Amino acid sequence: MSRKPFEIVAECEMAGFPSGADIERLMARLDQARSGQPDVVKATVTPPAVYRDGRYVLDARFLVWADDATGATNAVEEVLRAAEVTCRFVTPSGRALAESEVPKPRASRAAAAKSARPSVPKKAARPKAAAKRGKPAKTTRAPARSKRAAKTRRPAAGKRRSR
Repeated sequence: MSRKPFEIVAECEMAGFPSGADIERLMARLDQARSGQPDVVKATVTPPAVYRDGRYVLDARFLVWADDATGATNAVEEVLRAAEVTCRFVTPSGRALAESEVPKPRASRAAAAKSARPSVPKKAARPKAAAKRGKPAKTTRAPARSKRAAKTRRPAAGKRRSR
């Protein structure tokens, strides 16, 4: 089977009313867990939290490359387990995705970039003549201002004093 993009929706449960910092921490945990799954290419959390059945829940959406919807759902459940996030449900969304909407998984992107790039040997850096003789290379400095020029200040071009 050929791999297709899927959008998976999960309702993540939160204990108590989540603040903005709580939502950011959840997003960071999901992103860190997602980095272990190359087929899960994007994870987003949609604030604000909604109060349902005595708990606050956040909608999380995942973009996944998989052979079928079951495989995509299983990959997202693994990410949620790794992030230690409890969810009410994990299900494919009803939205059909085009392959151009979803970035390719990291493993295939790296392989494609490697094969597209020709290998060219790098040129060796040529040492400077002064460094060959054991002398330090000369540096150029801006000319020093005279003491008199340093004491006098000129007003900005547009703000000249009137007499």
